Amino acid sequence: MILDDINILKQKLEKQIDTNEPYEEIYKTSVEIDKLLVEYYSSLNDVKKDLNC
Repeated sequence: MILDDINILKQKLEKQIDTNEPYEEIYKTSVEIDKLLVEYYSSLNDVKKDLNC
């Protein structure tokens, strides 16, 4: 599920920040989270359309 993937990546990002990993790795993880968030909210909009909300 998308939310599970988002949470896993958030934990990974927090660890990367805590351990001072290179900026490029932190950025890459952040972009992955952003893509999943876009996918998640797009799916919510599709559900709303289906329900005529």
